Amino acid sequence: MNSLAHSLLLGNGRRCLHGCARLTLGQPSHATHPNLIASNEVTPRITVQEYRSRRDKLADVISSYDTSKRHVVVVPSHDRSYMAAGVPFIYRQHSNMRYLSGFLENESVLVMEIDNTGHHSTLFVKEHSAHENIWEGQRSGTNGALQLTGVDRTENIKKLETSLIHSAVNEDTLLWYNQTTPVSPSLHSKYLEPLVRRVQPSNIRNADSYIESLRLVKSEAERDLMRKCGDLTSEMFIESMKFSVEHPDEHALFAKFDYECRINGASNLAYLPVIAGGKNALAIHYIRNDQAIASDSMVLVDCGCDLHGYVSDVTRTWPVSGRFTAAQREMYEAVEEIYNTCIQFCKAGEYSLDDIYSIMMALTAKQLIRLGVASGSMSDKQLSQLAYQICPHHVGHWLGMDVHDTPSMSRSKKLEPHQVICIEPGMYFGENDERVPKEMRGIGIRIEDNILITEDGYENLTSALPSSANEIEALLTDS
Repeated sequence: MNSLAHSLLLGNGRRCLHGCARLTLGQPSHATHPNLIASNEVTPRITVQEYRSRRDKLADVISSYDTSKRHVVVVPSHDRSYMAAGVPFIYRQHSNMRYLSGFLENESVLVMEIDNTGHHSTLFVKEHSAHENIWEGQRSGTNGALQLTGVDRTENIKKLETSLIHSAVNEDTLLWYNQTTPVSPSLHSKYLEPLVRRVQPSNIRNADSYIESLRLVKSEAERDLMRKCGDLTSEMFIESMKFSVEHPDEHALFAKFDYECRINGASNLAYLPVIAGGKNALAIHYIRNDQAIASDSMVLVDCGCDLHGYVSDVTRTWPVSGRFTAAQREMYEAVEEIYNTCIQFCKAGEYSLDDIYSIMMALTAKQLIRLGVASGSMSDKQLSQLAYQICPHHVGHWLGMDVHDTPSMSRSKKLEPHQVICIEPGMYFGENDERVPKEMRGIGIRIEDNILITEDGYENLTSALPSSANEIEALLTDS
């Protein structure tokens, strides 16, 4: 194991304080992974107290919505998904459920009951089953879930509907549950839809945006996890970029990125990566990843890691030969200049992602004139339209537990300290676009890093990964 993996995986090896050693749980714990999870942690780096504090904050926000009402907040787990009959995909807990409880098993629901005296949290979980123990392994059950998570109470999932009917079906109670797009269709149809039918529509609300507003600002522990994820991702890219010189193939690169991600301590890739050689880079979300890469082409890779529930999202574009051609370098340095300028506007209280997007578009138009794609005589409207055609995506998005994190949070919000965003300008020149110099046609370039907003500026969480043309050539030719 290399030094990076060692630093990511080693913890303080403390004795479990809440009895987990006596139980077999359905997820890693201090008892099974003392090198990874401390005795007071539910998941790596996130303590029982931090999860409790998150629930406290949500209770305060929800209760302030209407202080005259009782409130029942229902947060379900994700369903398990299958690629074929009996063949599951890797399971990943819904981020709102993980954020509030740290519980990682499917078929579970967190229920928070809130009134003017305080709040009470119950985690409904699936109990042990002899059949599942044989085929899938142990679950935590009610006893294990209680000792692991520190919620107030646990109950068998079979009691969910009856319990909610008792607590939520009355005039003075608001039910906070996303019935429009249920997180878990199976739990919805089995337990929650019958409940919803009993509650007056005027008494149903959606808590998602309130939870996401809390998730948007990262705690010290979360920031530490995202720094580690950034370091791991940088190392993954560096090793894979060097590998590409001898193995210019999208599928082989996919395998290398996946290997470097997991061997260095992440659970898996954060999303299906874009590994796009040559003109394949013109498709923003190209995910076939099955073509050979021509020796005189570049490859655009958009890839990230999932480290203990927090993710990265990084893009680099480089020549698999190890050297940029003159045209490739000129185009790359145009995108690099846009990128370097955009990150200078990552300042709390001054700019939003939408503001930086407008800046990116103006800078793109300027670079298109310099590259000979646009004319200085074009109107501002014409330049703006052309810039959008060349870069048809936003400058960035929120980042955290999910790649496109907290989707209900507007990109028009001014940036705040301890938020994490991606900055990702790009240019994509069509292979038959006669406005573009011939030697630049069929080239797509994007540069993307993960940026933590600080009190007095920003911190680039993936700065260990080379981004300039000169640095990239030095890395590739040293390989």
